[in-house]
Amino acid sequence: MGLDSSKDINPNAARGYILEKFTRQKSGINCMSMEPEKYLLATGGEDRTIVLWRANATPTQWKSTLKGHTDYVSCLTFHDKYILSGSADSTIRKWCLSTYECLYAYEGHKDRINRILCAGDFLFSSSTDHTARVWTLTTHQYAANEDVCLSILEGHSKAVYPLVFIPDEGNPLNNRTIYDGDIFITGSSDKTTRIWSLKTNKSIHVLKIHAATVNTLATDPEGKLLFSGGGDGLICCWNISTGECIRRMKGHDGPVLSMICHNKMLYSCSTDQTARAWIMDFGECIKIYREHTHSVTCIKYFDGYVFTGCSDFYCRMFKAKTGELKRVFKGHTKAVVQIEVVHGKMYSISVDGTLRVWDTTGILEEEESETEIA
Repeated sequence: MGLDSSKDINPNAARGYILEKFTRQKSGINCMSMEPEKYLLATGGEDRTIVLWRANATPTQWKSTLKGHTDYVSCLTFHDKYILSGSADSTIRKWCLSTYECLYAYEGHKDRINRILCAGDFLFSSSTDHTARVWTLTTHQYAANEDVCLSILEGHSKAVYPLVFIPDEGNPLNNRTIYDGDIFITGSSDKTTRIWSLKTNKSIHVLKIHAATVNTLATDPEGKLLFSGGGDGLICCWNISTGECIRRMKGHDGPVLSMICHNKMLYSCSTDQTARAWIMDFGECIKIYREHTHSVTCIKYFDGYVFTGCSDFYCRMFKAKTGELKRVFKGHTKAVVQIEVVHGKMYSISVDGTLRVWDTTGILEEEESETEIA
């Protein structure tokens, strides 16, 4: 897509702020994950590899390239001393962060792995095969693959995408035990969201309002409210315990692609070229982040700022409260897929096959300078 180079933007934003560019992967990069301690970063790509990076170093350092998948890597997550990767080859692989060896290949799904998440000793996955699965992460105790899969959740009639796990208050998450109150939530392209009891492997509630794929799910900090974002542009707020739809949040004019919760705010982004901030308790949209010229693919909140990645090849940084565009990060030559933000830096991956690192410091100094000029 061509870009409007005549667009009037902040002169500071035009500088680009690129710190580093990496082209170690041979084709498009699909996914990225940041280790909780912000020490390691991982990227997964069309070339079937996972690349590990040391993110707390300047410059960013390549650590290792993990090879073993037989099709492209679709999702990644860190857990303890491991990184787990899902792939279009229908498997999930568990890798050791010390030796970089593949310790286990989870087999059972019949199609592409779409999402994975970990909690305690549990691994959760969703797939295009219409199912979600629950696995144990303590694979060294079990030789047979059927012992590692704890549950297969069947009920969706199409591909399953976003996942949420809410543990029972008494679950220490350190063994294979499933507690009565363990709740698992899945969204699907069959237009429904399902809330499951992991004790019975049955749906407690089937949430039906969306008129298109449920692309993204998020919960409030207490785990009481669920937000679902759909291909119909609608965001629904649900009571998790009752399955009741509390409110429908309307404003986006295109599919909602991603959502995040921070404190009492919900942030969303859409193909309608905007990102939005909503008050969770009321469902009111209080800020719209504009200036995008294509679908907004991903969104992050960090330290008072909203960061977005876009199919117009740019990343952007907005002041969360005012919606003011503070920086435009230019450099990618194809759509931005995902971003991660740490103190002073933003990492972005793209269909163009590059990982880029951007400078996010100096905003206050720039604001003071602009005030003086004014």
